[in-house]
Amino acid sequence: MIRKDEMNPIVRPADVKPSMEGYRVRGAFNPGAIVFGHEILLLLREAEIEDEGADRKQDEIEHAIEKEAKARTRERGPYRKSAPLP
Repeated sequence: MIRKDEMNPIVRPADVKPSMEGYRVRGAFNPGAIVFGHEILLLLREAEIEDEGADRKQDEIEHAIEKEAKARTRERGPYRKSAPLP
């Protein structure tokens, strides 16, 4: 098993296109990859909300988290090798 660095998500909500116009993705979670024929497919769950009246405070929190993640990435480099757990 490989431990994922919490500050370097596989998929962020900003990476996922909403299913309908007027909505935005608030969460992307439980990603998993499968090989199907000659392709690798990424499957994930996502949560959407209506874009109107979206909570700005949540946006500020998400921005602060992303800013902190970028700062940590600069400190240690963009990638760390994962190793199997003991």
